[in-house]
Amino acid sequence: MDINVAQLILYIAFLAVIGSAISSFTWRFPIRCEKEWQLEAQNILKSSTPSVSDDIQKDSTLPPSFTSGRSVCPSCNHTLGFLDLIPVISFILNKGRCRHCNNAVSKRYPFVELGFVFIGSPLILLELAPLEFVCTFLILLSLFVATVIDIENKWIPDECSLIVIACAFIPAIVNHQPLVDNVLGLILGYSLIYLLRFIYLCIRKVEAIGLGDAKLLAAIGAWLGFSYLPYLLMLAATIGILYALVMKMNRTTQIPFGPFLAASSISLYYVIGFLL
Repeated sequence: MDINVAQLILYIAFLAVIGSAISSFTWRFPIRCEKEWQLEAQNILKSSTPSVSDDIQKDSTLPPSFTSGRSVCPSCNHTLGFLDLIPVISFILNKGRCRHCNNAVSKRYPFVELGFVFIGSPLILLELAPLEFVCTFLILLSLFVATVIDIENKWIPDECSLIVIACAFIPAIVNHQPLVDNVLGLILGYSLIYLLRFIYLCIRKVEAIGLGDAKLLAAIGAWLGFSYLPYLLMLAATIGILYALVMKMNRTTQIPFGPFLAASSISLYYVIGFLL
């Protein structure tokens, strides 16, 4: 795609704004989901065991959703203004602190913003049709959201995998392209992780791999196609092993596999797009 410097700067600024929204979403969404699951479990326990209902937490207030209310400082609860929400720049200008209470602001926010800029920037350089560009952008966004949530909370939202699957199929359906590669990738992606999970469960009696990873690999398989799954798994496993060695982790340390799958799939996509 032929772009000038001004267009590239605007695109990077757009990515930073989306990254800022992602940093807020990936903070609020898991907290709200886990509270909803807690309330659901409490209701089930109350209905099945009335005698313990008085001991169950009575606070049924849900945390704010991503779309409810403006962003606030986690420390002083002060509503943040425009100058506090400029991606990366606000963090630097305020020296990593809230302007109102002077408490430190988590470094996750600039890291998430810069992370999405990093993975999204090369996309504009590829020769993609408008529909394919939009769908791929949404796939990258979903994989990045899944990565952040999995790192911080050790679970992957099903919504992320579903968006990837939908965006993988839409261009092929609209352009009347064969879907065999996508369908096989989806089926084999899920089956491979599920099989590994089953084997490990039989041998070690421990569920070491979550079904969220299986769903995510199914979505990635639908996106890249089944022929790239072996390379994807080898790359993800290699990155995961290197990470564990560098961080000096042992067998009992829980390592989310979703980020390695996402990083490997995005890397593989760009290699295919630029070199093949």
